[in-house]
Amino acid sequence: MTHGPRVRELEDGRYLLEFEILDSTQSEARRRRQAGEERLAGVIAAYQRHGRGRRGSVWYAPPKQALLVSYLVPDDDMVNGAAFLSLTAGVAVARALERLTRLPTKVRWPNDVLMNGRKVCGILVERFLVRDWGSLPRSFAAVGIGVNVNIVQFPERLTDQATSMKLVTSRDWSIEHVELAVRTALFPLLTHLRKAGRDYILRLWRTMDATPNTLYQTPLDREVVTGRGLAVTDKGALLIRLPDGRELEVTNARHCPVSPKVLQQGTKATGEPTTGSETVAREASERMPKPGRGG
Repeated sequence: MTHGPRVRELEDGRYLLEFEILDSTQSEARRRRQAGEERLAGVIAAYQRHGRGRRGSVWYAPPKQALLVSYLVPDDDMVNGAAFLSLTAGVAVARALERLTRLPTKVRWPNDVLMNGRKVCGILVERFLVRDWGSLPRSFAAVGIGVNVNIVQFPERLTDQATSMKLVTSRDWSIEHVELAVRTALFPLLTHLRKAGRDYILRLWRTMDATPNTLYQTPLDREVVTGRGLAVTDKGALLIRLPDGRELEVTNARHCPVSPKVLQQGTKATGEPTTGSETVAREASERMPKPGRGG
C-alpha cells in the first residue's frame, strides 16, 4: 500500500513534505513547485532511488541513515548568483553540524562540508523557472542537501573520503533534529545574502575554508588539468595554481582525491623524470571517483 507524504507545517506558513521513498528530492521539489505549490518549502526523503550529485553522479545513502532534503529558494535570494547560493548552503550546513556536534567542521569549494578531513555532506543547486498563474516567470533553485548522519559503512571507493556524524561522534543522531538545525541555519543566511551581499558570506566561509592545498581538476585548452587550490575569490570562484606556476580563476572544477605530493616531480618507469602535471593526471584518472552529493 502506498502512503502519501507527511506534511510538516512551518512557522512561516510554508510546509515540508516528507516521503519514505522518492526517485529524487530535487526532481520532486521542482515538479511540485512548477505545478503550483507556492507554499512548499522543501521535500525530504528517507531514501532516494536515483539520488544525484554534481555533474549527474550517483549519490550513496542507505535508507533512513542520511538527511536527504531539497529546499526551494526563490529568485530574490539569488541576486548574488548561484555560486554564492551554493557557498551559503555550505556555510549553513557546516555551522549547523558544528553546533550539534561541538566539533570543528570545514567547507571545501564549491560546497562540500568536512569533518575530520572527510566529506560528511554535499550540496547540489539546480535552477529552474516557475510560471505561477497571472505572474511573470520567476527563477527558483532547488538546494539539495545530503548529510551522512548515521551511516557506518561506505562503499570501498568512498571509505577514505567520506564520513558521517555517527562515525565522528560515536553516537546516533535524529535525522529530524539535523534537518531542523540545517534549516534554522540556512534561511537566515539566505536573508543575509540577499540584504547584506556577498561579503558576510565570504567572511564566514573563510573562517572554515579547507580549499587551500586541495587538488582540483578543471578543463583548459581541450584537456583536463590538475592544480592546487589557493582560495575562493570575491566572486565565489576557485583560484588554483597549476604545476607550472600559473594561477587560474575557475568556476568549473571538481575535487580530486589525490595527495598533494603528486604535484611534485616523479619518475617514469624508464627512469626519465615526469612533470608534476603528468603524475597528477595519471593518479587522478586512476583514483578519482565521480563526485556526489553527501558521501
